[in-house]
Amino acid sequence: MDPGGSFELAAKDIPRIALFAVTALFVISLSAAQRRTADSLRRARDDLQAAVDELARLNKALQVENIQRKRSEAYLDEIRQIASRDFKPGEITLKFQFIPDREMEIYLKGGDVLVLPYKDIFQSGVLFLAYTFGLPVVATDVGSFREEIVEGKTGFICKPGDPADLAKSLETYFLSDIYANLHTRRQDIKDYANTVHSWDAVAELTHNAYVEISGRQSQ
Repeated sequence: MDPGGSFELAAKDIPRIALFAVTALFVISLSAAQRRTADSLRRARDDLQAAVDELARLNKALQVENIQRKRSEAYLDEIRQIASRDFKPGEITLKFQFIPDREMEIYLKGGDVLVLPYKDIFQSGVLFLAYTFGLPVVATDVGSFREEIVEGKTGFICKPGDPADLAKSLETYFLSDIYANLHTRRQDIKDYANTVHSWDAVAELTHNAYVEISGRQSQ
């Protein structure tokens, strides 16, 4: 790494980035023997009509879901094509799947930075989970991320929907002291999380909120 600020990594130094991106139909059988009155038949007719209307609504919803699934598959195919075109084998690993809690530790300990390129969100539990493993975070300036990320200490913030600014923030991170001393900075991030987001800290915030509210009501 050039102290003058140029960004160039050898193959062995390539960083690891963790990037985090039933319908049931119930059929009720009506016994004719138990519903002989005209009123019961009318209710059954009304129920049947409502069921038909609901099936029609569900069919439209399923059609929309199918269209969205096809769009998602096309998007994933595009990502795969970009990965195979712009990266050499072994430089990038794509996993489009749900990651069970028991496997999260593997990714959060093995990664060098967590990227959260959200365009719209209030808060993400993944950020706090990353902190518990001492993993720095680069995230977009949406929701409460700016309040939770201490720039230069626990990560960096970039503009939402701006790939160029995201790339700039990632470059800033890989040239920063955080990445250069990640083996020691991980513990600093863990300590920060334990101090700011510990149960004791949450309890104190909750207690203070109730005290403030009760004080207002007594005035």
